Amino acid sequence: MPRRNQDTITFLDFDGVHSYPRLYNSDGDVDGTGPEGLEECFDMMHTPHGHLVSRPGIVNSLQIDTGATARGLKRMFNYPREQGRFIVITYSGRVFDTGWNPAVPILIAAAGSDLYVQSIGKRIFLSVTPVSGTAGIYIWDPDTMSQARAAAGLKPTGTFTVAVSGTNGNTEPGQHVYAIAFETDTGFITKPNLYVSLTSPLATKKAVDLNPIPIGPAGTVARWILASKVLRNWDGNLQSPELFFALRIGDNTTTSMTGASGLSKYDTEYLVSADYLKDIRETLPRANALCLYGGRLVLVGGDNSDDPVRLSQPGDYETFLNTEGYLKALPLDGGTARVGVELYGALYLYKDSRTFATQDSGASPARWPVANIDTGRGCSTLGIARTPGGSTDMEGGTCVLTREGLHFFNGRYSALPLTHKIGGLFLDLIASTVNDTTFRNWNSVIDTHRKIIYIYVGLASEGPAEPSNYARIQVLVGDYSRGLDWSKIRWSFFRHYNHLQCMAIDQDSRLLPRIRFGQGGNANVNGYIFSINSPETSLMSLQFADTDGFFTYRSVPWRVLTGSVGLSKDGGQSGLEGIGVRIAALENPAIIQARIYNADTGEWTEYKALEIPPRTDDFLLTATTIIKQFDVTAERIKIELSGTSDIPVETVKGVRLIAIHAYEHLEDIERPM
Repeated sequence: MPRRNQDTITFLDFDGVHSYPRLYNSDGDVDGTGPEGLEECFDMMHTPHGHLVSRPGIVNSLQIDTGATARGLKRMFNYPREQGRFIVITYSGRVFDTGWNPAVPILIAAAGSDLYVQSIGKRIFLSVTPVSGTAGIYIWDPDTMSQARAAAGLKPTGTFTVAVSGTNGNTEPGQHVYAIAFETDTGFITKPNLYVSLTSPLATKKAVDLNPIPIGPAGTVARWILASKVLRNWDGNLQSPELFFALRIGDNTTTSMTGASGLSKYDTEYLVSADYLKDIRETLPRANALCLYGGRLVLVGGDNSDDPVRLSQPGDYETFLNTEGYLKALPLDGGTARVGVELYGALYLYKDSRTFATQDSGASPARWPVANIDTGRGCSTLGIARTPGGSTDMEGGTCVLTREGLHFFNGRYSALPLTHKIGGLFLDLIASTVNDTTFRNWNSVIDTHRKIIYIYVGLASEGPAEPSNYARIQVLVGDYSRGLDWSKIRWSFFRHYNHLQCMAIDQDSRLLPRIRFGQGGNANVNGYIFSINSPETSLMSLQFADTDGFFTYRSVPWRVLTGSVGLSKDGGQSGLEGIGVRIAALENPAIIQARIYNADTGEWTEYKALEIPPRTDDFLLTATTIIKQFDVTAERIKIELSGTSDIPVETVKGVRLIAIHAYEHLEDIERPM
């Protein structure tokens, strides 16, 4: 048994990875790991019961876009309220709805195009590099469409003629102006066009004949006849009089309405003004991101540094005013806006290193005031963490991925980022992404049920150029079951040999969150969506380190040396002679491989892999299995464990590490029970 003056690392208190703040010794070695933390913890997860388990497997669950044109997935977004359904874009520029048909694209853009998605009910708004012309925002409704189409719509063309009818009616005597607008299958009403004037006779009120009436393009479900009231002192400009909604023709086939079926209304019946339609956009420009605010669709920034933030009319998500539908007060410094989110009735807008807020003042958006919230922090387009179902709200705020770490934001940033414990590693990973463009591929999602934060680490060479078998840190995993505070979150890392390129989170059939990854790859590599929590052999890797005052041998402190656990000699004291590692496997067996690094000789000693039988008493803190007796005599050592375990579907029960024991003499090592 361990002697009384020897402490052990017990993983019930394990605090996750520490790499910040960084403290340097005189010899340049890092001494920054906290008293209950490690410097490396790969492919492991924490559980609310304090267990440390190997991460579940990541396996292919859906193949998308096969064949010679496939180049892997670039982005993926949740489809609203449907499990396992996503809107994705491949590197070849093909957009798919995986629940509609994962083999047939709903939109084809140029290679390298990017995508952002906002759902409104079952309809999906997509911001994508223009497919053709100037359109950048598209709309997809699988109930009514076989292909996504450009949002909004062009004004009518063709021939539109009005005449005084031979049939008596209610049209007020005098001069009127008429025009026509189309209504699409999504409810959008186009800009009016084909203006004509007509003078109704003074003697007898007549109806107005409409013949011919132009037919709209595909997707038109109705046409609107717009009319002015009687004009007085008119200057002759057909577009100057105020227009009102006069008559809705509820089809796209009727070309003539005359006599009793023509237009016949008093001026007092013209109640709803249609004049705003003169100022709307016919096509919507591409935006960096989309969000909702106060019943409006928000187009956040664009490709150019001075692209504005545009807001639709309330409840009319495709109707944007040219002159009054954007934030004039948003400062131009800091470049274009990247993303937006609604919190507590305010709209928060983020640039790369700026944060602003605005609020509906009752006037048009062009007159809303904009407040400067932070001049040093901001985030990129994918920087707002999403929860299952695509929401950004959690714990009364949201999580924002800044260049200094992941912050909790509820109108102000947390004093320290939630990633503060791994701040050194985080900054190193930021530096490895080379530039802002690749950092903008980082994103985060949150499992609010299990209370886990996942941060996808963008690749240094983002896209198909990255080798598909390149193993590296691709996901940071934070367990916040102890509290959403930097000091309580426990971090670990996921590595994967597939080229994980994007990430999303949805729900399974039991409404439990499920993390998904999309695979990128070299040219002509098929796109895949990978699922975690799947029945596949998973990997784990730990390198143990500790600090002064916690793991001691005869009061001689351990010293951290770049991820090593070291024992300093004191006079005639001998070095470490034995290590015991206690591991329990839960539900399924595990195979554990151990090796120890001897800092005196610079050599690794690898020990034979050992199979750990399964255990069911997973709440028992003492394991009955000791993995191995390690005969080590060294001043400083590093212990590394790796292994595999078959993880059942939807479970966090895998391999639990119980303790590490240090021994002065080999005869003190506890024997297997």
